[in-house]
Amino acid sequence: MRDAIGVAHVAHITKDPMNHPPARSSHFLSALAVALLTLPLAGCGAGEPDTPPEPSSAIASSFPGLAAASGDPTPSSMVTLNPAAGSVEQAAGPFDNRFTFKDLRLSRDAVRGTVTVTSDISELLELQVVAGFHDSSGKLLGTARFTHHLDGTHDHGGGESEAAATPGVEHFHSEEFTIKVPEELRSRVVSASVSVPVLVNE
Repeated sequence: MRDAIGVAHVAHITKDPMNHPPARSSHFLSALAVALLTLPLAGCGAGEPDTPPEPSSAIASSFPGLAAASGDPTPSSMVTLNPAAGSVEQAAGPFDNRFTFKDLRLSRDAVRGTVTVTSDISELLELQVVAGFHDSSGKLLGTARFTHHLDGTHDHGGGESEAAATPGVEHFHSEEFTIKVPEELRSRVVSASVSVPVLVNE
């Protein structure tokens, strides 16, 4: 009888009155819950790299009135012209009401002339003159360009500005230009055309 009472007493002591699982099982379940909660957070930091910025966010600089660069396109008006042999004819362009040409002439190796900006007396920032070279049938064989840059340098030759430096007198800006005929075309060129696709004043 004493042995039976002792066994019952031991069983009473070891039995959890709240029916809780053993401490080890409780710790395991807690660790598992933490792992499940942190798993989605870990996934947020992995995967594909950050999306690159849209192209529109890139910084771009431009001057008012300056056409965006587009691979130096040939003015479409040049294609339909048929200048008389030995002559240089103006082809229609976007800035025709802002300048005038004078002393246009064609030699075997170049087109020469002067362009005068008549719409503004401020400093000339950017100017481009394109020359088209035509054969005896008027077909456009090719083009070449003269460019005046913001820093005053020139491409494809050209002369100094004709703007007078008389103190107190304002003058329209004039620019002499020389555009060489491509050597491979010289034997076929009989006339030329010119146009201004880029013109920017301060």
